[in-house]
Amino acid sequence: MTTAPCDLPRRALPFPSRFFFFVENIPMQISIVCDSGYGHTAKPAQSVAQGVRSVAGAEARLAETVRRLQPA
Repeated sequence: MTTAPCDLPRRALPFPSRFFFFVENIPMQISIVCDSGYGHTAKPAQSVAQGVRSVAGAEARLAETVRRLQPA
């Protein structure tokens, strides 16, 4: 039995397999934005970006917000 990337059998998907084949071949550009004051959120965001980049045809962009401290 052929499985989809989501590990479900193709027949269980709500759309025809020919459409699914078309979706598999579309290049993806994914933006990941994180707000990490001490780096704890940035580490998982970097892991997500690395996972996205491991998929053929997928491009990940990681953007971290910049915080500017206000004078007290």
